Amino acid sequence: MMNDQDLDYSVDGMHEALISELSKIGALRVISRTSAMRYKQTDKTASQIARELDVDALVEGSVLLAADRVRITAQLIGIAPERHLWSDDYERNMGDILAFHSDVARAVAEQIKVAVTPDEEARLTTARQVNPEAYQLYLKAWHFREQQTRESVPVTLELLEQAVAIDAAFAQGWAALVWAHYMMWDTRLWPLETARPKARHAAERAVALDDQLADAHLFQGLYRYMFEWDFDGAEASFQRAIELTPGNLEAHYEFGLFLARMGRLDEGMGHLQHCLTLAPFSERILGEIAVAYQRGGRPEEALAAYHRMAELFPDEDFRFGVAWNHLWAGNYDAALELFIELEEEFYVMVTRMMRDRSPQAKAYLDSVEAVLVREKPLYWKLRQGTIRIARWDYELVLDQLEAEFQWGDPGYVYLKVSPEYKPFRDHPRFQALIKKVWGEEE
Repeated sequence: MMNDQDLDYSVDGMHEALISELSKIGALRVISRTSAMRYKQTDKTASQIARELDVDALVEGSVLLAADRVRITAQLIGIAPERHLWSDDYERNMGDILAFHSDVARAVAEQIKVAVTPDEEARLTTARQVNPEAYQLYLKAWHFREQQTRESVPVTLELLEQAVAIDAAFAQGWAALVWAHYMMWDTRLWPLETARPKARHAAERAVALDDQLADAHLFQGLYRYMFEWDFDGAEASFQRAIELTPGNLEAHYEFGLFLARMGRLDEGMGHLQHCLTLAPFSERILGEIAVAYQRGGRPEEALAAYHRMAELFPDEDFRFGVAWNHLWAGNYDAALELFIELEEEFYVMVTRMMRDRSPQAKAYLDSVEAVLVREKPLYWKLRQGTIRIARWDYELVLDQLEAEFQWGDPGYVYLKVSPEYKPFRDHPRFQALIKKVWGEEE
């Protein structure tokens, strides 16, 4: 209502928090904020929006912030026929903002007559207070979090560290810090030995402070399998997060990725496909579905996901993903054609080397590897591994994998499913690595 773009992060964060509260009710399917926000400036009617999202009702709201007070108007609109079901005004201190989200979730459930279990009712009536300044920092951090770039991740981290410094009992802030610490490693801004203990501390703090917080278990699961290879513990954490918030998009998403990476593709795809019912216009989820099918040895289904992305996002170019899919499926001619179109010289040479062991391609890749070893850019290990696989230097690849094992590289969670390892998956040294990580034979 204030038309202040600088406060958009506050409203976006409240929107996300309200969705999280509604998602605690297992009988509801609640559309993600990113999919809903496609309609922020739309001229479409409520009925048109509901039909496109396949929902039975819409919640609309407006926010007015003044100092440490927040005034929120919320209304519920039923569809088929379109009708006004309920509305109410709430005014609270920012410290009580979490209680507002719970109040609206209970009101919506009551108005649309869905069953709320005793456990769900209890979770909706135990909202904690939060320091207003810490919560504002958290909302701003989550605004930057959505960008997930090397520039935005440190900003997210700094804001979250400020939030928990102000309110050391802020469980949501600690849970979010697990993600920030992981991303500092994932974007190669921190070495593993820096990120791992910080993520462990934040995960333990979040769960200890609020065992009923789904995000605490969600990000504990991410920490457990990426940094500790504790796959049983991670699965239990993800399941607990979904139990606490059945409609939690991020919990289903991370659990689906985890299962797919464990080689349990059909189970993982069940969760990822469910994510599409909550976020039907998500490029991120469709992209991960494509990659999961690709890694799972089902390239045709991966291509179908890329084609769906092209339909939904006609202004974006997904040819690289399609080319990569062709490459590791052994469709070298199709991959080469696309890499040439994209002027991706490195992958043109990788494809030519894999297809016909071209001397020209080998010379090029040898020269690239020499530069990588000397200059060590961000992606040097990944490209060095790709070069060695393309040249069929499997013993050198295994040397590299065994060296990385010594410091527990989180990338090991991809070993079972990474298609580039398929040619030597039965190699005794590779099988030994699988056994070390999973404690079992492939």
